[in-house]
Amino acid sequence: MVNRLRTLLRDRGLLGSALTTIVGAGMITAAWALSGASFLPDVLLQVGSSLVLVIPLVQIGWMIESRLRRAEQRTASMADQLAGVREAVSRLDQVGTATRALIESSRESWDALLAAVTEAPTQQNVARLVERATSAGLLAPSGLRVRFPGTELRLRYRLDEDLVLTLERVDGSPVHQLTWSPGTAPEVIARDLAETAVVLRLYPGDTEFDASALLGDLVAAVRHGVTARHGEHPFRLGALVEIPGRQWAIAEDGLYCLERDYRIPLARTGTGEDWRTHMLTKSWVDRDDFLTAWGIAFPPGGR
Repeated sequence: MVNRLRTLLRDRGLLGSALTTIVGAGMITAAWALSGASFLPDVLLQVGSSLVLVIPLVQIGWMIESRLRRAEQRTASMADQLAGVREAVSRLDQVGTATRALIESSRESWDALLAAVTEAPTQQNVARLVERATSAGLLAPSGLRVRFPGTELRLRYRLDEDLVLTLERVDGSPVHQLTWSPGTAPEVIARDLAETAVVLRLYPGDTEFDASALLGDLVAAVRHGVTARHGEHPFRLGALVEIPGRQWAIAEDGLYCLERDYRIPLARTGTGEDWRTHMLTKSWVDRDDFLTAWGIAFPPGGR
């Protein structure tokens, strides 16, 4: 009841109509009470009837006009807000266009660098690729390992003052290290690595040893990182340590699937969770590929 009275007081048009109606009704009542006494009752009756019938209609018209005016004001305000939203959306589109252009430019620069290494595998090009990929978080600071063709050995690329190449076993124990200095031809480096494998009695033979695969696997790993970061459908991929197969990559912080957005965090492998058994129950997991990556990343005796 109190709320209704407050609404009535706020709406002057409605209050005026109510008061006019009351006055008109009072005049009709007075005319009825004085009926027959003189001419005054008829006058009061006519005036009261006019007030009761006409004035409220006028007041209602004023009320409708006032409310229409307020509705127009609200509509104008909403139009201004909508214009602001459209302007904001336009600005976001501009930012999105600029961002896409920046990504495309970055991707193009990566493609150019990868192409340079493929076409001219000089020390300068390879070192520049390793340095940029490591700085961008695509490769682990400890370096990227690739498989030494025809053997179980690994070759690790790591940038120090110069480009350091370490021949090591699967468990990470080094067997030979050399520095690839500027000006040294890639053929010299390949011959040095092959001679080391011969000394270790691990050289697979000229047919199996493909020196170009050493650089090819480096380029392929960096390309995976670039695609994950700047591709049409970006996905999570940590700083790479090794890609031992087709489906799984070993990163600094765990295992990452290369075919879907799935990872096994390193921090959760020591919590008692049987990730190995859990993953082997999944129909999409390549069993052999996963077991290879798992065995390298998490050897039974640790590293």
